[in-house]
Amino acid sequence: MCERIYIIAPKGIIPIELLPPKIGLIEVNLKDYKIVYNNKDNKFEFSGINEVVKARSYLDEYFGKNKVKAKDNKKYQQWCKQMLRMIGSRYTIDGLFKKYEINVEFK
Repeated sequence: MCERIYIIAPKGIIPIELLPPKIGLIEVNLKDYKIVYNNKDNKFEFSGINEVVKARSYLDEYFGKNKVKAKDNKKYQQWCKQMLRMIGSRYTIDGLFKKYEINVEFK
């Protein structure tokens, strides 16, 4: 499951008002864009590529926007355990998850 979903398109092709809810839009000026990796800062630098509409975060919606960091939020910890169980039950043998006890530590 991804946290955010974006559509990337040439500049001016997709009308913002037609975007589905929660979907973000990144526009690229195909005639004048540049992607440079900065070794010193260990980051990519973009020009001519702009985030026009910010995608809504699944985690922000699920846990609410508050001042508590997600990893310290009990609801987030419960969600992590549920996700681990779901992933484990889908991709491993059932015998591993009969007790449904997974220990997750947050530091």
